[in-house]
Amino acid sequence: MSYYIKEKKAFRKQMLAARESIEPQTRSLLSKEICSRIQLMEWYRKADYIFAYAPIRSEVDMKPLIETAFSDGKRVAFPRVEKDEILFYEVNNFNELNEGSFHVPEPEKHPGNLIRVENVLVLVPGCAFSRRGARMGYGGGFYDRFFEKHSQAVRVGIAYESQLSDALEQLAEPTDQWMDGIVTEAAFYDCSQYYTREQMLHKICEGGYFAGKPGIVLSRQLLSYLGRPQEQLQFVHIAGTNGKGSVAAFLNQICIEAGISAGMYTSPHLTDFAERIRLGHEVIPDEELLALGARVLSAAKSMWLETGLFPTMSDDALAIALLYYRKKSVKFVILETGMGGRLDSTNVIPPALVSVITQIGLEHTRYLGDTLTAIANEKAGIIKNGSRAVLMRQEPEVMAVLEGVCKQRNIPWVVGDEVATEVKLGLFGAHQRKNAAVAAETAQILCEMGFDEITPDVIVRGLQKCRWPGRMELLGEAPWCMIDGAHNVSGVQALCKSLKESFKDEQFIFVMGVLADKDYRQMASEILPIAKRVYTVQPASTRALAAEELTTAIRALGGECEMLASTDRISDILNAQEKTVIFGSLSLIGEIRQRLLQIYGRSMK
Repeated sequence: MSYYIKEKKAFRKQMLAARESIEPQTRSLLSKEICSRIQLMEWYRKADYIFAYAPIRSEVDMKPLIETAFSDGKRVAFPRVEKDEILFYEVNNFNELNEGSFHVPEPEKHPGNLIRVENVLVLVPGCAFSRRGARMGYGGGFYDRFFEKHSQAVRVGIAYESQLSDALEQLAEPTDQWMDGIVTEAAFYDCSQYYTREQMLHKICEGGYFAGKPGIVLSRQLLSYLGRPQEQLQFVHIAGTNGKGSVAAFLNQICIEAGISAGMYTSPHLTDFAERIRLGHEVIPDEELLALGARVLSAAKSMWLETGLFPTMSDDALAIALLYYRKKSVKFVILETGMGGRLDSTNVIPPALVSVITQIGLEHTRYLGDTLTAIANEKAGIIKNGSRAVLMRQEPEVMAVLEGVCKQRNIPWVVGDEVATEVKLGLFGAHQRKNAAVAAETAQILCEMGFDEITPDVIVRGLQKCRWPGRMELLGEAPWCMIDGAHNVSGVQALCKSLKESFKDEQFIFVMGVLADKDYRQMASEILPIAKRVYTVQPASTRALAAEELTTAIRALGGECEMLASTDRISDILNAQEKTVIFGSLSLIGEIRQRLLQIYGRSMK
């Protein structure tokens, strides 16, 4: 037996002994106090289903709570061990429990009484807990396997105060499932209030990117639990396929130059979640992220218990941002959509001061439609009555849709073409002149609306001083290396156009890594005419396209291509005689950017 296993066994024995040492009469009084505290929990009040347990030995006695739950009209189920898992069967009273596995009272197995794990509050026994939610059971792993399978279930540890020990976290294993809350006779501990930054971000990202309901439905529901902060803010709302982030960055810099306190919410992030939520140049501080994240996660649990809806990472991130910007009393928020527009999480806001539509191309066709006009209609969903609009000039069929929506909703609009060539932009690339024009038009409208700090000189300074990491960003010239988050066909076309215009007949070394849902063959076709050689790498994402598959596709198109085993190899291919361009998934670009900036001796910006 290893030292670690012996230490864990000794800790379990110690905690069980401490629990057993509580006098039976005292345990009874403490159990009643714990049951009373559970009844006061919002999670209990919201839950239709309670998954309880029948106490054994010196565990907290749940009978007072269960009797109340029955009278409250809640449905109650108890666990039954079947092979190596536990399933929960509904009962109507304690008489329906009989001694089962491990001498624990269990319900009878009856298919009609098996409860699906939805809208459920699970009350969990254990030997020990920490305030951040670590749990030590009895060694069978039944609850760990249950929660691994049902990750959205709201789980609350039930214990005496003497069973709490933060030392438990040093013994936690990767397979251990942590609690959302702990109830003792002394308090209800919302575990999210004690999370480390790493734990908080893990919990936020646990919701994933996609759900069965549109983002606008999930965000509207979540924000209703948080006091609807969006109704107390003003917005510049930006949708499009490409250029959203650049337009947001230009506007943000203009606001900084004007001395206007404006929030900027963008997605996805390059290297750190906090990059999504900015105030000026500064990302949301850790203390705000932790405090507001705890509020959002708690509300998300209430939402799931009451409605069966569970927010995604995008909904959580937006909610944190809006709470932060309301707290900071910003003048307005520069808000970038995630996917689409009409049904996007961000479209929960009231009519924006200005609604902005950037370049539209084919993307997310499974969700948005498989034609430019269909996608344009989805993006135009952010344009609401009472707003004004700025449209980027683009394909005639796209312009017809966008202008048609503005006419139908009686919304004044202007079209951004390109800024004057004498204005030197802070962002590289010919396409940035169109993004800058859209930002300048938006800034001019804001000036007309009363933000008169935004003068023509301020606009020019903002365009000149703007920086946007990971977007055609030149990391260094010795050797020459550029990175770009071009992750779809139109983005790659803009990248190639800028390279051709800036470097005439030169050829480049390309490093490419993309997600599997992208048109990677067409993306590769765009770069091959100016590619001396292509290297492929696989992004660290469950949605990533395998580097082997991308390599095969590029070779089939006639390109010279080699696969890199990991991003560690990228520094090996840089050399002073060739220009290297790395592009693709933003998560990949963020990872590579961190690595290469260390090589170039620069700090992250």
